[in-house]
Amino acid sequence: MSNLDVWCLAIAQNEPRTLYLGAPYSSDFQGVFKTTDAGQPWTRSGAPGRILFVTIDPKDSRTVYAGITFDGKIVKTTGGGANWSERAGLSITALAIDPRDPQRIYAGLDKFSVWLSDDGARSWH
Repeated sequence: MSNLDVWCLAIAQNEPRTLYLGAPYSSDFQGVFKTTDAGQPWTRSGAPGRILFVTIDPKDSRTVYAGITFDGKIVKTTGGGANWSERAGLSITALAIDPRDPQRIYAGLDKFSVWLSDDGARSWH
Protein backbone atom coordinates (compact mmCIF):
# COMPACT_ATOMS: atom_id res chain seq x y z
CA MET A 1 0.00 0.00 0.00
CA SER A 2 2.57 2.55 -1.08
CA ASN A 3 1.60 6.18 -1.65
CA LEU A 4 -1.36 5.89 0.71
CA ASP A 5 -2.43 9.18 2.26
CA VAL A 6 -3.58 8.19 5.78
CA TRP A 7 -5.63 10.76 7.69
CA CYS A 8 -6.65 8.67 10.67
CA LEU A 9 -5.80 5.46 12.46
CA ALA A 10 -7.67 3.66 15.24
CA ILE A 11 -6.66 0.68 17.37
CA ALA A 12 -9.28 -1.60 18.92
CA GLN A 13 -9.04 -1.44 22.72
CA ASN A 14 -10.23 -5.00 23.21
CA GLU A 15 -8.18 -6.43 20.30
CA PRO A 16 -4.96 -4.41 19.91
CA ARG A 17 -3.91 -6.28 16.75
CA THR A 18 -7.05 -4.94 15.00
CA LEU A 19 -6.57 -1.53 13.41
CA TYR A 20 -8.61 0.58 11.01
CA LEU A 21 -7.27 3.45 8.92
CA GLY A 22 -8.94 6.10 6.82
CA ALA A 23 -7.61 7.30 3.49
CA PRO A 24 -9.18 10.35 1.86
CA TYR A 25 -7.59 11.06 -1.49
CA SER A 26 -6.14 8.40 -3.74
CA SER A 27 -8.79 6.80 -5.93
CA ASP A 28 -7.02 3.45 -5.68
CA PHE A 29 -6.65 3.62 -1.92
CA GLN A 30 -9.67 5.57 -0.71
CA GLY A 31 -11.92 4.48 2.15
CA VAL A 32 -11.47 2.44 5.32
CA PHE A 33 -8.85 -0.30 5.52
CA LYS A 34 -8.57 -2.95 8.22
CA THR A 35 -5.97 -5.32 9.60
CA THR A 36 -6.42 -7.98 12.28
CA ASP A 37 -2.70 -8.80 12.36
CA ALA A 38 -1.15 -5.50 13.52
CA GLY A 39 -0.67 -4.15 10.01
CA GLN A 40 0.00 -7.16 7.80
CA PRO A 41 -1.95 -7.33 5.57
CA TRP A 42 -4.38 -4.42 5.13
CA THR A 43 -7.66 -4.98 3.32
CA ARG A 44 -10.29 -2.51 2.13
CA SER A 45 -13.28 -2.79 4.41
CA GLY A 46 -15.86 -1.36 2.05
CA ALA A 47 -16.72 2.04 3.57
CA PRO A 48 -17.29 4.46 0.72
CA GLY A 49 -15.72 7.87 0.25
CA ARG A 50 -12.86 9.97 1.50
CA ILE A 51 -12.43 9.20 5.17
CA LEU A 52 -11.78 11.95 7.71
CA PHE A 53 -11.96 9.89 10.94
CA VAL A 54 -12.40 6.34 12.18
CA THR A 55 -13.66 5.48 15.68
CA ILE A 56 -13.97 1.96 17.12
CA ASP A 57 -16.45 0.90 19.79
CA PRO A 58 -14.26 0.27 22.90
CA LYS A 59 -16.18 -2.91 23.79
CA ASP A 60 -16.72 -4.37 20.31
CA SER A 61 -14.04 -4.03 17.62
CA ARG A 62 -16.57 -5.06 14.95
CA THR A 63 -18.54 -1.83 15.50
CA VAL A 64 -16.81 1.05 13.74
CA TYR A 65 -17.83 4.57 12.75
CA ALA A 66 -16.20 6.48 9.90
CA GLY A 67 -16.63 10.09 8.84
CA ILE A 68 -16.67 10.97 5.17
CA THR A 69 -15.01 14.26 4.24
CA PHE A 70 -16.76 17.23 2.69
CA ASP A 71 -20.32 15.89 3.04
CA GLY A 72 -20.26 15.30 6.81
CA LYS A 73 -21.73 11.82 6.70
CA ILE A 74 -21.10 9.17 9.34
CA VAL A 75 -21.21 5.54 8.31
CA LYS A 76 -21.35 2.62 10.74
CA THR A 77 -20.56 -1.08 10.57
CA THR A 78 -21.39 -3.69 13.18
CA GLY A 79 -19.79 -6.45 11.13
CA GLY A 80 -16.14 -5.46 11.17
CA GLY A 81 -16.39 -3.55 7.90
CA ALA A 82 -18.44 -6.02 5.88
CA ASN A 83 -21.48 -3.72 5.54
CA TRP A 84 -21.84 -0.01 6.23
CA SER A 85 -24.94 2.13 6.78
CA GLU A 86 -25.30 5.89 6.89
CA ARG A 87 -26.01 7.28 10.35
CA ALA A 88 -25.95 11.09 10.05
CA GLY A 89 -25.72 13.91 7.57
CA LEU A 90 -24.18 16.50 9.89
CA SER A 91 -20.98 18.47 9.20
CA ILE A 92 -19.02 16.26 11.59
CA THR A 93 -15.28 16.69 11.96
CA ALA A 94 -14.60 14.44 14.98
CA LEU A 95 -16.27 11.60 16.85
CA ALA A 96 -15.73 10.07 20.30
CA ILE A 97 -17.41 7.05 21.90
CA ASP A 98 -18.01 6.95 25.65
CA PRO A 99 -15.91 4.00 26.90
CA ARG A 100 -18.45 3.21 29.65
CA ASP A 101 -21.47 3.36 27.32
CA PRO A 102 -20.70 2.77 23.62
CA GLN A 103 -24.23 3.87 22.65
CA ARG A 104 -23.28 7.39 23.83
CA ILE A 105 -21.39 9.16 21.06
CA TYR A 106 -20.14 12.74 20.89
CA ALA A 107 -19.77 14.49 17.53
CA GLY A 108 -17.76 17.63 16.94
CA LEU A 109 -19.19 19.81 14.19
CA ASP A 110 -17.48 22.41 12.04
CA LYS A 111 -19.65 25.19 13.53
CA PHE A 112 -18.02 25.06 16.99
CA SER A 113 -20.62 22.77 18.52
CA VAL A 114 -20.85 19.28 19.97
CA TRP A 115 -23.83 16.98 19.46
CA LEU A 116 -24.69 13.89 21.47
CA SER A 117 -26.28 10.58 20.52
CA ASP A 118 -27.51 8.19 23.19
CA ASP A 119 -28.57 5.50 20.71
CA GLY A 120 -25.50 4.55 18.67
CA ALA A 121 -25.76 7.47 16.19
CA ARG A 122 -29.37 6.86 15.19
CA SER A 123 -30.42 10.30 16.47
CA TRP A 124 -28.62 13.43 17.70
CA HIS A 125 -29.34 16.31 20.07
